[in-house]
Amino acid sequence: MNMRIGLRYLCFTVDPEPREERIPALDSLAGSEHVLVYDEFRDGRRFLVHGPGAYTHPGGAFIVNTRGSILDSLGWDVAWTSVSSDGLFVVGERTVEDGHTILSSKLFLGDVHGRRRMEIPRTDGALDPHFSREGFFVAYEQGDSLKIGRLEIDAH
Repeated sequence: MNMRIGLRYLCFTVDPEPREERIPALDSLAGSEHVLVYDEFRDGRRFLVHGPGAYTHPGGAFIVNTRGSILDSLGWDVAWTSVSSDGLFVVGERTVEDGHTILSSKLFLGDVHGRRRMEIPRTDGALDPHFSREGFFVAYEQGDSLKIGRLEIDAH
């Protein structure tokens, strides 16, 4: 018995009838690896994903649309985990590991186009940040605590 195991990337469309469709661009993004969806933009048409590298792009975090096309590459040095409610920012963590243990970590804020990023002050040892669905609140783990903070973004 021959059995082939694989993963198909599907999107769901509802115009005019609900149906599943293949997302070939995500198939090529993933290659023989996998893509992890971390967050969805409010418009329901863009997603924050992490994927491996390929000949067309390095691995890391990407903003993709419902067809699987890469809209922006956010790089690999910060593990971006969540999109702000206005869809303009991402929050993530940068960790230093020795292969078995996380030695240090800090949180970062970046724009969704991958052009700017900055360390969020007083987040040494923080992990797993997530934006709230309203406002600029960020929940994250630090030590044995769950913390919630409000980001104040000054455009100057």
